[in-house]
Amino acid sequence: MTCRAGQATAMPHALADVAFLYYSPTSAERITKFCNFMLADIANRMPCLRTLKLSGKALWGDEASVRSMVELLGHTTRLTELYLHDAAQLLVMQPSIADAIAALTTLDIVRMTASAVQCDFLARFSSRPRRLELELLHGATMYLNDIRTSILPSNLAGSVEEIFLNKCVCIAENSDTKGIIFPRMRKLVVSGTINDLSALARLFPQVESVHFMGNVSGADEQSAAWTHLDHVKVGTYLAFRLACPVRRVDLLYQMGLSTSQSVMAAFVGGMAPAVLLCAMEQRSVHHWMTAMATYMPALRYLHMAIPALDGPLINETFPIIAELPLVGISLGYTILKPSSVDGQWATSLASKIAGLIPALQFVGVHRENYSSTHSDDLEKVTWYRVLTRQGGSVQVQQQSEWEGNATLRQLLNITWE
Repeated sequence: MTCRAGQATAMPHALADVAFLYYSPTSAERITKFCNFMLADIANRMPCLRTLKLSGKALWGDEASVRSMVELLGHTTRLTELYLHDAAQLLVMQPSIADAIAALTTLDIVRMTASAVQCDFLARFSSRPRRLELELLHGATMYLNDIRTSILPSNLAGSVEEIFLNKCVCIAENSDTKGIIFPRMRKLVVSGTINDLSALARLFPQVESVHFMGNVSGADEQSAAWTHLDHVKVGTYLAFRLACPVRRVDLLYQMGLSTSQSVMAAFVGGMAPAVLLCAMEQRSVHHWMTAMATYMPALRYLHMAIPALDGPLINETFPIIAELPLVGISLGYTILKPSSVDGQWATSLASKIAGLIPALQFVGVHRENYSSTHSDDLEKVTWYRVLTRQGGSVQVQQQSEWEGNATLRQLLNITWE
């Protein structure tokens, strides 16, 4: 391949994702040079630009770089993702930049720092993004005070399907008071303080997936009843209630005795999932198994990560959930790798588990190296299918990688019926 041919091949990749997120004395000069380079061959270079990440500090105060960026934005044809970091001052002091961004029509993903100026700026957008991410700047109460009355603009209500609100949930709560509804919203990710969970259900009534991140907090006794909720991820203990059935629940924190049966009854039990992915402390397995048997009568797939795959512990606790309609169970471990993880050991363990739970059709055993958390090790699970049950003897057969992947997909999508 010639140098010219190699350059032609590499150019689209190099220009696809461009970031100017860090301020330095040469930031403005770099931006100007990049814009001039792109503008020197608009027909061939501009279509390559798909993602642009800008910091307000990198541009603000330099007229030449601002003019160059405005001209570049005016010639973009395939820019689909924009990230504006700490750009409130830039948008106020350089209205030409604000005008150029507002005029873009191709944006699909927008990531912005949450501020009153930038929230108001969203109302000017010509684009109708599918995904919106708003993040509060770290370490300053002044930024939270700045958005106390900000809202999500109604002009985006008909297009946005995914929203990530990082420490700025109040923007959504404020939007509910204005009677705004986002009817196409399907995926919601939130962190920080939630003061009115029901407001989120009213604002996003068609949500199918909600992720409460690890730093979510809020007043107790809040509840929300989504009618289409299918999947909930929880990164921390919550005192909230989701007063609706949820097919799949991922508990991304390790459950211990401090969050035992009463929490299971109030939170997970209220959702009555068909699929549960979780991790447990070794000493709390008995408590949680009892809670599952009591509060989750429709559970059909359980993935459980525990510190060690302890044979005696399995013999003691798995009979507790023997009456549940479980089609599949998979086991991971979070601390101690089993002393033997060969095929014979895993087959024996799978057979033992299937013998303890009569309804089981599939058993998954983690046979690879140490697993760090709760559900990110599913691809490391080796699957076994139950072949026969005769008396007290259960025969299982290891599945191929392709069959195991198909089994996992089936179990993750299983319903209550």
